[in-house]
Amino acid sequence: MSIYQSNCNEYDRDRISKIVDGHLKYHSIDDDLSGRNVILKVNLLSGKDPSKAVTTHPEFVAGIVSSLKERGAECIIADSPGGEFTVSRLKDAYRSSGLEEVAASTGAKLNYDVGRSVLENERGRILKRIPVCNFVLGKDMMIALPKFKTHMLMGITCASKIMYGIIPGEEKIHFHTRFPHPINFAGILLDITDRIRPDLFIVDAIVGMEGEGPAQGDPRRIGLIASGTDNIEVDAHLCRVCGIEYGSVPIFSALRSFDGGFKFDNIEVSGDEPGFRLDPPFVMPGTSAIIGDPPELFKRMVRSLSSPKPVIDAEKCIACGICRNNCAGSAIEIGNDRARIDMSRCIRCFCCHELCPEGAISIKPPLKISKYLIEKIYRLANSKSYTKKS
Repeated sequence: MSIYQSNCNEYDRDRISKIVDGHLKYHSIDDDLSGRNVILKVNLLSGKDPSKAVTTHPEFVAGIVSSLKERGAECIIADSPGGEFTVSRLKDAYRSSGLEEVAASTGAKLNYDVGRSVLENERGRILKRIPVCNFVLGKDMMIALPKFKTHMLMGITCASKIMYGIIPGEEKIHFHTRFPHPINFAGILLDITDRIRPDLFIVDAIVGMEGEGPAQGDPRRIGLIASGTDNIEVDAHLCRVCGIEYGSVPIFSALRSFDGGFKFDNIEVSGDEPGFRLDPPFVMPGTSAIIGDPPELFKRMVRSLSSPKPVIDAEKCIACGICRNNCAGSAIEIGNDRARIDMSRCIRCFCCHELCPEGAISIKPPLKISKYLIEKIYRLANSKSYTKKS
């Protein structure tokens, strides 16, 4: 297994098509895909203008459709955005993100099947049954097209996180409720990807997002298209490219907890500039809390002092209720023309921040002194010298 990458600085579908053709050949994708249905699993968090770098760029998708159609494939663009998984919401998201135009100009199809099924997952680390969108069933091939971005809860969103989009919209809320801890949530992402594994990941890293991702960060030019068949290798490689420490990404912590770790030095990179590194490195979200699991005695204090908090801008809030409807902790109420958050119920999944159409919810990081004190307490509590008195 290895990574293949190409330099690409512009969203030009013809150039992207030629570049992607090389990626498909490198990963031994058949030259003849006649009559085969290929699901293109995009990142369609919500219907946002492509310039915001929230979703897989439509020209990126169009270039890949073009390359696959030259091989005779039938392409179906699909995802389950956050919120209700309905035909009307899909139509809005496809239109706003530019994917409706892509389908019209390339002949690709847009998925409107909102049916769902449940798959058994006996070998799962955490999930033994997984609810999935029907569009992933009965496929001949699936290619995932993540956008490389920072993520308030998971550190980054890329190859491992994109497959969360096969979970039907409102089902995502239940998983956030059941698995609020970052490492456990990362564990279910690993389970989902292992159960429904794409044939290939091709990452839109032409322009990514840094800072307060995945919805309200800042676009950042990376200038790459990267591909691979292993989600962990893809994630690790792009973290290295963007100067992101592995320890700040719960996916890698989950691998250590559940699978014993991952050998980062074994990743082979081919293509353009294998040693390329972004300078300066990506700006990470100001939400990094302690990833480890503190002793029960300190959990409540750690949660209160070391966790970032969502904050609502009353001037921007239009009381649409999207944040309330997608709150895993049932912590949000609408009253007097604005949303209000009960922090005692907030589980810090930050779905409200991701899905707010007005950008009215920001994330307030914990005070530096609070984080410093908690980290000191945490290290003391987990040191070998700490013993619990009987």
